[in-house]
Amino acid sequence: MHITQSKQKSKSNLSLGPRNPQDRRFTASEHKLHHALHYGLRHRLINFRALDIYRLAHLTAPTFYLHYRNSNHALRQYERKLISEFLSSFHTTQPSREVIFTVMLSFIYKHRSYFNATLPNHNFWLLNEMFRKIHHQLVSSNINDKCYDIYINSLTGLIYCWNIHEKFNPDKMKFYVKKLTQTRIMDLGI
Repeated sequence: MHITQSKQKSKSNLSLGPRNPQDRRFTASEHKLHHALHYGLRHRLINFRALDIYRLAHLTAPTFYLHYRNSNHALRQYERKLISEFLSSFHTTQPSREVIFTVMLSFIYKHRSYFNATLPNHNFWLLNEMFRKIHHQLVSSNINDKCYDIYINSLTGLIYCWNIHEKFNPDKMKFYVKKLTQTRIMDLGI
């Protein structure tokens, strides 16, 4: 009886193995699933199913469903995780524009496999969400949404060029930070 009780006491949330996000098997599986998502995004696969994802990741269906409900959930959760990580990169409440763009390009470089899959296909959803989340850090609050949309499209174009023409070359990062910093928002009266 004493042995059974001690075994029960030793179980904790951290001992759940593959269900625990801190477990190496869980993170390895999630990493494989993310690479399968990159493949689907890069090749613009329509109706990308859970079956396609876990087969590409060389995982089983139960492993996939341990992580996600379906393929849409997998992509949404992955992109939410990326946005959360990006936002946690800002340690000050009002960083300079140069710091903002340095953090952003460093983040994009770190996650270049995702951006290499999406940007060449003109899928700017995550990039636009990142800009929306830092709206008030980039411009004053009296700028209307239309002008901000035009501004972030200019910034997105520069980041797209860094991807397409420079292949996210880290040596060119400082140049692109300077260009992003020099890009100004214009009140076009619209």
